[in-house]
Amino acid sequence: MLGLFYYTMNTEIEIWKDVPDYEGLYQVSSFGRVKSLGNLKTKKEKIIKQYIGKKGYYFVNLNKFNKKALILIHIS
Repeated sequence: MLGLFYYTMNTEIEIWKDVPDYEGLYQVSSFGRVKSLGNLKTKKEKIIKQYIGKKGYYFVNLNKFNKKALILIHIS
């Protein structure tokens, strides 16, 4: 028996913008995803893993000049 598959088409386009104070290092999308723009060694873009805090808010850890920062993510 063949299974039924349902596909939904997402007509929205994912828009990427620089993260304030982290321009050129990280970008956030209109879907709430955060990516690293690469480092001197790899130069590859990478989607950053998101975590859920105790109160249910999503956050990521960003790094700038070897200083780590926990940044909350809000989708509007």
